[in-house]
Amino acid sequence: MTNAFYVALTFKLRTMGSVDRAAATKAAEDSPWEHLGVDREDLEKAVAQVVGTADLEMVLPFAQRLWNEPVWEFKVAALKTLALEHVSTSPELWTFVRDAARQVDGPRLAYNLGSVARKCLLDYPAGLSELAHWAGNRNKWVRFLSLLSVMPWAEEGHDVSEILPWAGTLASDSDENIQDALGEWLHTYGGHNPGGRDAFLAEYGDAMIASARTAAGG
Repeated sequence: MTNAFYVALTFKLRTMGSVDRAAATKAAEDSPWEHLGVDREDLEKAVAQVVGTADLEMVLPFAQRLWNEPVWEFKVAALKTLALEHVSTSPELWTFVRDAARQVDGPRLAYNLGSVARKCLLDYPAGLSELAHWAGNRNKWVRFLSLLSVMPWAEEGHDVSEILPWAGTLASDSDENIQDALGEWLHTYGGHNPGGRDAFLAEYGDAMIASARTAAGG
């Protein structure tokens, strides 16, 4: 079945592309991969049609095969598959996320892998202990992914004591995507814990860019 999924989806994606969109996306992502130029909504529909209601045991090998291909849309499709609401999580899925994180090289791959990481961490919060290493990674997209992965923890009802120290190290990061993500996280966190947000800003806020501090509030 994994092979049937692969053949069906890759055929669909290769027939849905646009040369102009492929060139534009490749430039925007600064991507080394082959790009087909598939519209985002069309890709999501194709994934849903092919995968159907198949659960993790069936789709994880399929997603791994897609991820290993040097085609950007196949990589995105792998992550869209694993992020489907009906697809469950497992330690094996978290292992996939950890391995894939080392290969992320652009914003859309980071956003989509972040969706899968959040699913895993909500079910297996022990994985949070690994994110401090992501926050210190040389690859800016892995650092970005560290924040995307903990967006739910900015909401009320989550313990952020393990997150705040490494999030503070990202306050001085020069990457605008990271600054925007940190500002967004702090804005949500401050909505229910303004004192905690203000304490973070008092300690780290001077290192943040102005737009991120403004987004954080306080």
